[in-house]
Amino acid sequence: MRHTTTANAIYTVSQTVPNLQAGSTYNVGGWVNIPATTGAFTFTLQVQWRDAAHNVLGKDTVRSYSGTTNGWERAAANLVAPRHDPSPCDHGGHESEWRRVRR
Repeated sequence: MRHTTTANAIYTVSQTVPNLQAGSTYNVGGWVNIPATTGAFTFTLQVQWRDAAHNVLGKDTVRSYSGTTNGWERAAANLVAPRHDPSPCDHGGHESEWRRVRR
């Protein structure tokens, strides 16, 4: 995915990764290039863990930025998919949404 903006915007870009296993460790990452800007902002790379019914089980921040990067930087983390007690509507499996938020 590629994200570009020149306006103050609040939005989410996401990618769903199906069939993750609870308790397993996953290496997630992305590349970020934030050029010089005059405005204040926050840019966050976040994983949102969901069950098969798309209920949010938890969130992990990979990295947050509030300033310029020195060219392209890799942001990565080893994250463990949360365990949960299945509910009556849970059909098994986990999903993760890889979220990029700019404010």
